[in-house]
This record gives sequence, C-alpha cells and structure tokens, in this order.
Amino acid sequence: MSDHEPTLDELLERAKAKTKPEPHVDEAPLGYHLAGVSTMRKAVLEDGREVIQWVKTKKDHEDPLAMLRAFRQAIALEPLPVFPAPLGFGYEGWDPDRLTAYPMGDPHLGMLSWPLETGDDFNLQIARQNLSAATDRLVYLAPPTRDAMLVNLGDYFHADNPEARTKRSGNSLDVDSRWAKVLHVGVWLLIDLVKKLRTKHERVFVYIAGGNHDDQSAVMLRVCLGVCFANDPNVIVDESPSLFGYHRFEQNLIGITHGHTVKAHDLPLLMAADRAKDWGETKHRYWLCGHVHHESVKEYAGCKVETFNTLAAKDAWHHGAGYRANRKMVCDVYHREHGRVLRHEVGVEQL
Repeated sequence: MSDHEPTLDELLERAKAKTKPEPHVDEAPLGYHLAGVSTMRKAVLEDGREVIQWVKTKKDHEDPLAMLRAFRQAIALEPLPVFPAPLGFGYEGWDPDRLTAYPMGDPHLGMLSWPLETGDDFNLQIARQNLSAATDRLVYLAPPTRDAMLVNLGDYFHADNPEARTKRSGNSLDVDSRWAKVLHVGVWLLIDLVKKLRTKHERVFVYIAGGNHDDQSAVMLRVCLGVCFANDPNVIVDESPSLFGYHRFEQNLIGITHGHTVKAHDLPLLMAADRAKDWGETKHRYWLCGHVHHESVKEYAGCKVETFNTLAAKDAWHHGAGYRANRKMVCDVYHREHGRVLRHEVGVEQL
C-alpha cells in the first residue's frame, strides 16, 4: 500500500476519468424541465438469461467535479511576501507599551437578510464592505502601537457547508451566493484586514475562534492565513484548533472564545486552569467573546468577561425572535501595566 496522499490535481484527474458523457436527450416541452435520463439496454444474468433493463439517471444538484474546482480555487493561496514597514512610522515611532486589539463580533459572511422581512438589507457584498470600511476607520483612529491583535470571535461564515444547514440542529440558514464563493471572499477579505493593520502596527497577532456556525470553515481559515503569511515574521497566526485562545501582554492576559460551549461565569476559572502561571503573574484579565451579538461586560473575581456587537444584520429567525442589538465594531487599547485604557468604536450607520 502507498502512503501517498492524493493532491487536488490528482483528485480532479480521477474525477475526470470516471465522468462519462450523458446520453443525448431532446429538449423538454415548453414549461417543463428534464429531471433525468432513462436508457434501455440488454443485460445477461448469471444463469445466462438475457433481460431488458431500464437504467435511470438523475443529475446531481451539485456537480462533484465543479465543487472540487471551486474548492481548489477557494484555497489556492501562496505565501505572501513580507510587508514593508508602514509609511510614516519607524521602529522608534511605535509604542511598545500599548497593544491594540480589533475584536470582530460574528461577521456572518454569506448571510442574507431581506429588508421587507427584517428591516435590514444584508448580503455577502454588504458584509465585505462594512467589515473593510469599519477596519479602515478603526485603524485610522488607533494609536501606532507596536503590537496589534486581529481577533475573529467566531461565526465569521454564516454557513459551514453547501447545504446551508447548521451542524447540530440541521436548521436551514438564509444564505447569499454559493458556499465556495463565500469562502473565497472571506479568505481574501481577512488577508486584506491583516494588511490594513500592518499599515499602523509593526506586528499583528491573528486569532480565529471557531463558532457554532463555522466549526470546520474556521479550521480552513486558520490554515489559509498561516500559509499566506508563512514568510512574514511580523504576522503571527494562531493555528491551534482549540476553542480557547490566549494572548499575554505584560500585565494583561486576554482570552478568546466564541462563547457557545461554556457559560460566561465558568470562563475565569477556565483561564486560571489553562494558564495558571500567566494568571498568577498578571493583574488584568479579560475574556473576549461573541455568539450573543450584543454588548455586555460582567466582572468576576479577577477577570472581566465581555461580549461584542456584530456588524451583521438580523436574519429572519433573529428578527422573529425579537433580537434588536446595536451593530458596531470597536478597537481596544491595552497598556502593559494599567490594562485597557482606551476604546474607539464605529457604528454601522457611519459606514
């Protein structure tokens, strides 16, 4: 047996070899469509008898070969070159005593909202434009700190599969565009956001939390970003599949999770268990969470747990359930000794 793992190109060639042309079929009458093809042929049974068989075929809803091509296109990324130092800032100009964090609450790329139904117009293009414009504005407002964090708090993608159904409950999702297209747009958008941060900060740490809408897509997103910035020592991508990420900045310990698997009141103890040494050496401890789409801060003994708004609109289900949270994105500035000292925010109406 061979240990060779087939490449995407090899899989495509195998798929081509197994693909046979469909029998010729006349056009359907006006008002009808062809649901399938039936072919009559002779067959010989094991006892030698000849029989007539009707072989019925039906075209798949998704062409496997087309899906493979789309998937290859979505992840066909090569390592990017090292970015030059931001214009206007030298190494002496960056503030090493502060760190800027850009938390993104549940972007839900690929979600569709119909304004007549929900009061909001939202689709893949609007999601991309809003996230890009909000990041531009926040980078402009942020101080030129040496270090920055781009924090995707989960549910970056609205759907995790072409069927547009949730993994756990199988609920149908309101989606815009093809799944492969959403992946393609989402990967390149996140790369662009990292480059935006690099115009203001020397180093960028990237954290991608897995959400309940995009468990598997988040894994792909980490791998793609890791490959793209493999040659740039100033972009550090956390590729860990863990549901809980941590970042230590002097006297600050920052935890990152989507928030769909653990209750907020359990997170401080989880941080103390996972990062006992860092917990004991820091004074300011924070959890950054998404999932609920609204802004909240709860202070526990030794740790604050915060949830963030999203720029995404309400889909039909959330509108019907009465959710009406604000839509905005923020950036926070942490001092190495004094904890969080500054916040800038941008509402969706400003975009």
